[in-house]
Amino acid sequence: MSVRGAIRAAVATARPVGLRATLPAAVRAAALIAAVTGAMLARAAPAWAQSPEETQRRTEISPRVGAQQPNAALLRGRLDVNRATLEELQQLPVPALVAQNLWSYRTYVRFFRSMQDLLEVEGVTTELLAKLWPLVATLPPDPKDEALQRYDASFRQVQQFLAQEGASEELAEEYLDQLRDPQDVNTLNLYELQTFQNVSPVDAVAILKARKLAGRIENERQLRGADGLSYFAFRNLRDFVTYQPPQRKADELRGDAQLLYFDTPYTLDDADLLVEPQPGVDPLDFEHATAWGVRGLDNANPGLLTKLRLRLGNELKGGLMTFRNVGEEHLNETAKGYVSWKPQMNGKLALENLVVGNYRIAFGQGLVMDNTDYFLPRKTGTGFNKRPQTLLGDLSRSHEFALQGIAAEGSAGPLHGVAFYSNGHKDGLLNPDGTVNKYVVMLPRLTEEELAGLQTAEGTPLLLRRDAFHETVYGGNLKLQLTNGSYVGVSGYEARYDKHFNPDVNSLIAPANRDLLDSRDSELFADYDSRRLGKFRRVVGAEFQTVYANAALQGEYAKLDSSPDSGLQGLFSAAPDAFVLNGWVQYEDLTLQALYRSIDLGFDNPYARSFSNDTRYEQTLLTDPFRLQNPVLTWLELDTPQMKPERGLFLSTRYRVSRKLTISGLEYDQWKRVADEQDQRRWTARLEYAPIFPVRFRLRERFSSRSEMGTEDFRKFKSWDTRLEMRLRLSDYDELGLLYSSTNTQFAPRARLSQAAQISQNNPLAQAASPGQAVQALLTHNVNDGLTVAISTEMYDGFLFNFEDNEFVVVDGKGFRNWILLRSRLSDSLLLRFKVTNDRRLTQTNVDIRSFNDPSGSPIDGDNARRESTAFRLQLDYTF
Repeated sequence: MSVRGAIRAAVATARPVGLRATLPAAVRAAALIAAVTGAMLARAAPAWAQSPEETQRRTEISPRVGAQQPNAALLRGRLDVNRATLEELQQLPVPALVAQNLWSYRTYVRFFRSMQDLLEVEGVTTELLAKLWPLVATLPPDPKDEALQRYDASFRQVQQFLAQEGASEELAEEYLDQLRDPQDVNTLNLYELQTFQNVSPVDAVAILKARKLAGRIENERQLRGADGLSYFAFRNLRDFVTYQPPQRKADELRGDAQLLYFDTPYTLDDADLLVEPQPGVDPLDFEHATAWGVRGLDNANPGLLTKLRLRLGNELKGGLMTFRNVGEEHLNETAKGYVSWKPQMNGKLALENLVVGNYRIAFGQGLVMDNTDYFLPRKTGTGFNKRPQTLLGDLSRSHEFALQGIAAEGSAGPLHGVAFYSNGHKDGLLNPDGTVNKYVVMLPRLTEEELAGLQTAEGTPLLLRRDAFHETVYGGNLKLQLTNGSYVGVSGYEARYDKHFNPDVNSLIAPANRDLLDSRDSELFADYDSRRLGKFRRVVGAEFQTVYANAALQGEYAKLDSSPDSGLQGLFSAAPDAFVLNGWVQYEDLTLQALYRSIDLGFDNPYARSFSNDTRYEQTLLTDPFRLQNPVLTWLELDTPQMKPERGLFLSTRYRVSRKLTISGLEYDQWKRVADEQDQRRWTARLEYAPIFPVRFRLRERFSSRSEMGTEDFRKFKSWDTRLEMRLRLSDYDELGLLYSSTNTQFAPRARLSQAAQISQNNPLAQAASPGQAVQALLTHNVNDGLTVAISTEMYDGFLFNFEDNEFVVVDGKGFRNWILLRSRLSDSLLLRFKVTNDRRLTQTNVDIRSFNDPSGSPIDGDNARRESTAFRLQLDYTF
C-alpha cells in the first residue's frame, strides 16, 4: 500500500463515531500515525539496507544555498524530465497516459532523483525504461530562491534553539530576523561573526585569519578549511553567508513580507493572574471581577503580526511591523519601523550602519544594555544563547524595552563604536505621590479605560498605566581592538525621566499581607530610588575579550550610579555593581565553558539581561496574585526580563565521544540568591546516540534544588526531570518521533500559604512530591517537495515543556493535546504554515489551598472542572 493509500485508509478508520468519547482525538491520531508509519516503514526498507555513510550521503544531497545550476550541456540532446513540459513529455515514445503520469508525479509527488525513480510511476515498466534511457535525463531541479532556502535553514536552527528549556517563540523570532539578510563572509568583522549562533570567539578569529591569509574566502570548501574553525560552527554558519558581494543594482528592490494570525489561549501562570478575583468586586461576577472577564478573553481577538522588510540596492534597508497579542484591542498595539543605511565604505574611517527608527543593541555580557522584553535563563552568550553584538534594525515583538530614535555604528582603525539616542513613553506602575514604582510588561496590554477601572485592596484606584512616564535614553559603546579577537571597551547610558522613581512596597503588597515580607523579598526594597538623585538613571561599564589559540576569555563590569555626587566622583563612589567572567575552550570534538557572575541586590538596571537562572522578582511575594494590591501586578514577577541578583559558578561542556555517541550538553550550576543567601544547585545532562544513521536517541536528565543545607527551611525543594526521545528518519526525509517525559518535585511544607503549617498526615501542604509524566508521538510526512504534514498526539499528567514546529509550548495538569501542521510551498516565493491544536484537560477537582483550614464539609472550589480549547495558527511568508 502506498503512503497516500495508508493515509486515506487510516482517516476512514479513524472517523469519529462519538465525538464526545473520552479520548477521541488521541485514539484517532494514534490510529493515523500507526497506519501511516507502517506504510512508510515498508517503503523505507531499501534505505535501511544501505551503510550509514551512504545513507548520510544521500540525505545530504539536497540543494543548499550557493548550489550550482545544472549544466544544460550535460543533457546532450536528452530531455530533462525534471523540467519538461507536459507537451514535451507527450512527444516521447510512451503512451499518452504514461506521459501524463510522469508529469503528475514530478509535479505533485517529487522530482526524479535518478532514472530508476521512473519505475515508481504507474505504467513505466523495465522495458519502457530501457527505451527511455538514451532519450531522457534526471538532472537536479533548479535551486529554490536563495532567500527561501535560508529561511528553511533558519527554521531548522530555530527548532534546535526552541528545544532548550526556557526558550521562547519571541526570542526565536528575533533570531530569524537576523538571518533573513545574508552577508558576504569576506566583509564581516569580528563582532558580526560572533553574533551568529554557535560561532564562538575562537571560530570568529579562525575565519578572520583564514581570510587574511588567502585574501578572501571564495567558497564553502575554503571556509571549512579555516584552521581552528569547528565543524559545529561551520555547519551553523554555512547557510547564512555568501562568498561574493551581492550583485544588485542601486535601484533594485527586494524584500519579504510575513503574516502571522493565531488565537493561542493564555495558560498556566499567565492565565492564573487574569482569573484571580479583583478587589472590591463580587467574585461571582466573573465578567467584572477578573481581568480575564474585563478583557473578554473567552472571545478574545486573535493575535496578528505583520512584517514587511525592504532592501534597495546594497546599502539601504527598511522594515515595518505591527503586532497585536491575543486579546488586545488594536492592530498596532506594538508598531515598529526603521530605515538602515550601510554605506559601502573602505578605509580606516567607516560608517558601518545608521538606523533611524527602532533598533536592537546589546553590549558585552548584557549587564549594561540588552533591550529585549524577553527573559532567557542561563543566557551564556555562546551556542544558541547569543545576544547581538552589532547594531540591528528591530522588528521584534518587544514593546516595553524597545528603543526608538537614531543609532549609528562605525569604526576608525582599531576603534569600533556604537552611539544611540531613544525617546518614548513606557508602561508602568505609579505611586499615589506620582512617582514611578516599576516598569511593567503587560500581557495582554489592557486599554486605558480598563486600567482606570482596576482597584487596590485598599479601595483606591490602581495606578497601573499605559505610557505612564516618559523616557529619554542616550549612550554608547566603544571598543579598542588589540589583536584579532582581543579588545577592551567601555559602555554606558543615561536615562532621563519626567518623574522620580520610588520603589514603594505599599503600592505592591496588600496591607493584610505586608507582615509576610521577609528576606527573600529584598529586591522589592532595593530597587532604584532617584528621589535624592534626580530624574535620571545612569549605568556605566567596562568589558574585555581575549582569544589565544583555542581559548577565549570575556568579562564585563557594570555599575549603577546611586550617588548624589556628580561627575566622576559620583561614578566611583560606593554603588551597586555587577560583573561576569566567561571562559571558553574548544577542540574539534570538545568544548568547555566556565562562567562566574556576581550581581548586587541593588543593581536595578531595567535594560540588563546577563546570565541568570531566574527573573528579578521570582519567589518574592509578587509570585502570589492574592497577596498583592491587585492580582495583575504579578506581571512584575512573570514578565520583568531583568536577571535576579545571584552569585555563582556555571560549568558546561559538549563532547563528541564517537560518531555514534555525543554528550550534547553537560551543565552544572551552583549559586546563591543574594537576597537571602539561599544555596541552589542545578545540573543537566543531554546525550545523543545514533546506532545507525536513521535512528537517534536523545536523553535529557535534569536535577535542581534550593536550600538543601537548610533543614528547617520550608522553601526548600528538589526537582527531577527526565526526557527520552527517539527520532526515526524514514524514506523521503519523513520522520517519526517518540517522547517520554517524567518529572517529580519534592516540596517542604509551605507556611507562607496560610501562616504556620504543621507537618502531619492530615495536612495537604505536607505532601512530599508532585510527580508528572507525558508521552508524545510525532509523525512528519513529506507528501511532495512542496507539502509537508506533521501530526502529533500527546498525553500528559503534570508539567511538560515542548516545542511544536516553531512554537515553544508549556502545559500542566492532566489531559490530551493533539495538533496537525501543514507546511506548503504555494509557489516559489510563498510559504504557508497552518497548524490546528486541540488541548483537552480531563475532569479534575480544584481545592483552594489558601483556605485549607476551612471546616470539614466546606464546598470544594471548582468541583469536576474541565477545559477544552482548540487553537489555530496561520503563517504566510512571501519573498520578492
